[in-house]
Amino acid sequence: MNPRSTAELKSKYSDVAQARDVALRDDHHALKNDFPEHAFPPGQNSIDPDFTNRKRLVYRSKQRGWLEVDLLLGSFATKYVPEFTAAGGYLHTCRIIIWHASLHIECLITMTN
Repeated sequence: MNPRSTAELKSKYSDVAQARDVALRDDHHALKNDFPEHAFPPGQNSIDPDFTNRKRLVYRSKQRGWLEVDLLLGSFATKYVPEFTAAGGYLHTCRIIIWHASLHIECLITMTN
């Protein structure tokens, strides 16, 4: 029998929808390291995944949508992300911060609530 109300839809499909949502978000946020052939520099047939991830972090830091956060986070990332070592945990921490909402990042930077 087909659900006839929103409550029936939620009870029947909420677990399926939630699992699909998690899978879609995981796929969307996964860093892709397979590139089309035309993306390689001349004379190369591969791209360093570590270099690619660092470039993504810097780009994402500059393209947040709030000018203030773009300037602060982008300037920081441009200066320090290339120097971070993977073993130090800074790249992972930077990635976590960047995926937060711009408002939360501004509050973190300005130490306000």
